[in-house]
Amino acid sequence: MRNRLLLALLFIPCLLSAQNGYYFFTESDISQIRSAAKTEWGKSIIESLKDTVEARREYPLTVPLLEGGHIHDYFCPEHKVRFSFDWNKPEAHYCSQCKHYWTGNKRYDWAWVNVAHTHNYSYLRNCMYLYLATEERVYAEYIRNMMLDYASKYLTYLEHDTARKVGPWGGKMFGQSLDESAWASDACRAYMVAKPIMTPEEIKEIEKGYLIPCSQLLLKRRGTANWQVWHNSGLIALGIALQDDSIINTALNDPECGYHAQMERYVYNDGWWGEGSPTYHYYPLHAIILSADAVRCRNINLYDEKLYKMLAAPAAGAYADLYFPAHNDGWYGESLIARSVYTK
Repeated sequence: MRNRLLLALLFIPCLLSAQNGYYFFTESDISQIRSAAKTEWGKSIIESLKDTVEARREYPLTVPLLEGGHIHDYFCPEHKVRFSFDWNKPEAHYCSQCKHYWTGNKRYDWAWVNVAHTHNYSYLRNCMYLYLATEERVYAEYIRNMMLDYASKYLTYLEHDTARKVGPWGGKMFGQSLDESAWASDACRAYMVAKPIMTPEEIKEIEKGYLIPCSQLLLKRRGTANWQVWHNSGLIALGIALQDDSIINTALNDPECGYHAQMERYVYNDGWWGEGSPTYHYYPLHAIILSADAVRCRNINLYDEKLYKMLAAPAAGAYADLYFPAHNDGWYGESLIARSVYTK
């Protein structure tokens, strides 16, 4: 009897989320995650995630006060290799080819903030899966604490683009609304998984400090192609986190910028994305799958024939070794096997 009660208590947060009608993981999803975590390979993944989270916690967890810049600026100007990121050196950037630190360049410093936000995104996502798989409350607490910190800083960030000016494609946390929406797509998932352990005051703080202003920003970003697909993914995630169907409806059904409009405009009849390379096929496909998974909780099925064709089309365009040619502005090295894992 005691074991049954304990089991029921463990599942109450998940059941409450499902009863509200806004969630990212169904009870079946959670059950499968927990079952997989008990397999030999699942245990290995869990240990790897735990190691990654603990490694992140060895460094300062405080969210940067400064807005992020452009990731393309985080490269050595001489050797064109990416700087080695160091949590303790936000104003000194090491090039493995130069063997020294580059300092005194604000664009490098702003780009460092971009990378820091990206590492925090991975941290939140890893904590999310660890909480789902292990039910260890500490991982939900890690998510809550970081989301509260972001909520305290996000309102202070100024809208800016990669040139540090106000532009039509700028963000707040990042210099591009593209990056802003990608971050929101997973951060909202982590938030919703951890939400049952939060107080009403903490929920309100995260909503007012991050979720609402981020949704307001992305609602103003009206673009096309892969950018808008990611904007829509972020908006859908934010709409679910805020339990706001009007945001979800705009992301799906806006006649110019919505999900359906982008699918109609950019997905060819054979399933290929219209920007002309495997790289630009899989990039929006990731956002499309996130969107389709997210709206399940609103009884909306986006897994139609066109999406299935998008999943199948690359197999027809690969070489015998399952690598792709370098179409358009893509590059060599794209693999059907690697991308199949990525889009799961």
